[in-house]
Amino acid sequence: MFKSARNIAIAILLAFSAVNIHAQMKSGKDHITFEKIDRVQIGTGSPLVIVVKATIEQGWHTYGLTPVVGPDGLGPEPMTIVAGPDSLLVPGKNAKIVKGASIHRDEVWGADVEEVAGFVEIKIPLTVAASLQQGMHSSVITVGFQMCDGQMCLAPEYVDLPIEIVINNVRR
Repeated sequence: MFKSARNIAIAILLAFSAVNIHAQMKSGKDHITFEKIDRVQIGTGSPLVIVVKATIEQGWHTYGLTPVVGPDGLGPEPMTIVAGPDSLLVPGKNAKIVKGASIHRDEVWGADVEEVAGFVEIKIPLTVAASLQQGMHSSVITVGFQMCDGQMCLAPEYVDLPIEIVINNVRR
């Protein structure tokens, strides 16, 4: 009887362990590494271009900034970039991937898609808010992405990249 109860207990523990391992989803963050953004010294109201750099693990990719919709009305999850808070950084237009992007036909989506892989650089145009006081300010660039390999895509994720901005002169 003791052996039977022990075997049942072991089976239950193994079943719970398997469920727990399966429940832990892989993270796209395990396949991409972002570089720290350097401190910026600038005057208020000045235009600014932040360059986000990342390395995507071989065999993995994400999609570009431009949404794509295939003939069935569906498409891949595009990369998103948000800077903030608005009281510190005013978003510009046309963030652009300058390294790591290529366009190709994706039969899954039935459309030409921008795929981002390898070493990546993204230029993000911004303006420093004119209302800022001289001194140090903390901001963040949030990058949203969905990592995929040749067989699956992981859930979309977001990474916050902190930026220190030093206002060295105030326009009047």
